[in-house]
Amino acid sequence: MRVLVIDDELSLRDVVRALLIETGCEAVSFASCEDTLRLERDRSPAPDLILLDDLDPTTSVRVQRQLAALLPGSPIASLTESTVETTLTVLRAARGHRTRREQQLTARVRRLERSKDDLERLVCTDPLTGLANRRHFDGLLTREWRRAARGSSQISLVMLDLDYFHALNERSSHLGGDACLKRVARAMAHCLRRPSDIVARYGGDEFVALLPDTDAAGAWVVAERLRIHVEQLQLPHEGSPCSSVVSLSAGTATSTPAANRRCETLLAAADVALFRAKQEGRNRTCADAAVPAIATVARPSWPPCPVVIADPFLAPRVARFLEVKRTEIPPTREALQKTVSFGRVSAIGQDLRRMCGAFGFEALTELGERLEQAVDQGERDDALRLLDELAWYIDHVQVVYRQADRDTGEPSHTAPRAPLGVERGDPVTAQAQDAAVS
Repeated sequence: MRVLVIDDELSLRDVVRALLIETGCEAVSFASCEDTLRLERDRSPAPDLILLDDLDPTTSVRVQRQLAALLPGSPIASLTESTVETTLTVLRAARGHRTRREQQLTARVRRLERSKDDLERLVCTDPLTGLANRRHFDGLLTREWRRAARGSSQISLVMLDLDYFHALNERSSHLGGDACLKRVARAMAHCLRRPSDIVARYGGDEFVALLPDTDAAGAWVVAERLRIHVEQLQLPHEGSPCSSVVSLSAGTATSTPAANRRCETLLAAADVALFRAKQEGRNRTCADAAVPAIATVARPSWPPCPVVIADPFLAPRVARFLEVKRTEIPPTREALQKTVSFGRVSAIGQDLRRMCGAFGFEALTELGERLEQAVDQGERDDALRLLDELAWYIDHVQVVYRQADRDTGEPSHTAPRAPLGVERGDPVTAQAQDAAVS
């Protein structure tokens, strides 16, 4: 609240200012009666309240008329010994009302944000498996296809189909089939951990994995990892001629997008490869072209890197956020080594604290808070060390795009304090993939 006090007594202005600020006034300004008579309308914000000190009646009436003409939207109150306490009470009440109003608005904004997230989750997520649905996948594929075309990078797809799923449904009912799909989806989601990779339910018992910046050999290794991981679930499937347990057939396709090509060509190529895998006996992976240096995937295992479980609708934002931070941190650290300026470091800490909680990166939120504390205390060495921790975490964090299991309450993991392993990088090669899974 902005208050203008008309007062000729200079010695009491500090006392009046302190009282008004204590009651919640944000800005208090003063003017004498002579100043008021010389006031001209300007573009500055009008005061929310004008207080007149204990003036004689003639002067008070003259000043009030002048102020009413210059500031018609601002209420005017006269201060006398009998009205001071009443005025302070009114100001305190106004402050309390404003505080309650701000709290109500803040709560409403938070409810709207939660409603927005819930709506996005419903629109983007398959209700049975918790994976991304086909609609969301189509949008991600189009976005990544355009990005790959701009950067002349490769993009791969893996199409997957449960072998003889119709026979499983007939033997175990649709409830048993749904339970199987949930188990398979959970297993496959944990096989893709780069922030840009995502697995989606394409329809029925068919799934698809999107792998940006991945070559043909890398796509084949990912497909085999998915196939082996599902097979190792050891879910009984008595109606399958190709295996005694639930198994997958997979088809991979890789392309370097161009402006005159559409992403549907990649989908069609992966579908043809999947059809060939079925023709050749199922429970196997086929590629759309010859894959050089095929690696052997013994069993899916992972280095002890931090894992974050996120909703599929966050995929575009998480990947973009981490990509931006990867480019920000190295030059910021280099600049901090040369100078004691903490401006860029503080900005990174504030951004991490603000954004990472919404994404589920609890460890990054903690590191951001510690980075801000180091900046506040002027601890340059601590800030450099924390920037190193941040750089390692962002390079190695593994993101699983699946809704957290409400029954198990599966939590996000926190970051180790020292580098313990490496994950497959960009661009992906068969050798890098094999190192990550064998």
